[in-house]
Parts: sequence; structure tokens; C-alpha cells
Amino acid sequence: MIGEFRIRDVAVIGSLLVTGLAGSTIALAHRGGDAQFIQDQLHPPALSPAEVERVVRSAPDPLVGKGSGVSATCEREGSGQLGNPWGCVVSYKSGRQGRLTVHVNQDGTYTGRYAGGGGVNGCCIDTPGAR
Repeated sequence: MIGEFRIRDVAVIGSLLVTGLAGSTIALAHRGGDAQFIQDQLHPPALSPAEVERVVRSAPDPLVGKGSGVSATCEREGSGQLGNPWGCVVSYKSGRQGRLTVHVNQDGTYTGRYAGGGGVNGCCIDTPGAR
């Protein structure tokens, strides 16, 4: 009985070792980094004008304080990943245009100041760090 018990113990321990080695091999084989993540770390993507324009277009008409734009055009005035500040022009259904200086935060929120005074806050620009 003692010899049989030891053989059983060896078999259990051996099967656990084989299972552990197989799992480790599979994990190590699949640990190659995410290519897009590595590319973004080496060459961080910059925020595009289209991403800012999509959200800033919803800014209310500064003259009446309501409504939203029908289109927006934004240009990066700074450098870096977020390109702050942005110069944006929002066109409204009435034909008026609102000029904004926009600062985008890493979390996707933004604050804008109208050229004639007043401001606007908003959310959710798809920033490179949030991807």
C-alpha cells in the first residue's frame, strides 16, 4: 500500500507539473505586445481637427445662448498630442458664426471661450490617451 500511495502521489504531482508547464508555455507564446499600443507609445497620435469639430459644433450660439451649430472648423494652434489651444469657428443656422478658443483636456472634456466673451464647457472628445 505504501508503494501504491507513492506512485499515485507522483502521478498527481507529475500531472500538475505538466499542466502548469503547458499553461506557462501558452501564456508566454501569447505575450507579444499589442502592436497598436506599442506604436502609440513610440509615436503618440495627435488629436485630429475632425474630432474637435464634431463636439464643438454643439456649442450654443453666443448671441442667443442656445441652439447648436450646423458646422464647425477647427485648427490646431498649439503643439503636442492635444494641440491646445484650438481655434474654432462654429456656423449657426441663423448664418451667424461664433469664434472659440478651445482647450481640450486629456479626459475628453473641453472648455471654450467665445471671441466676444462668454464660454462653453463640453464633453466628450475622443482623445488619443483614451483610446
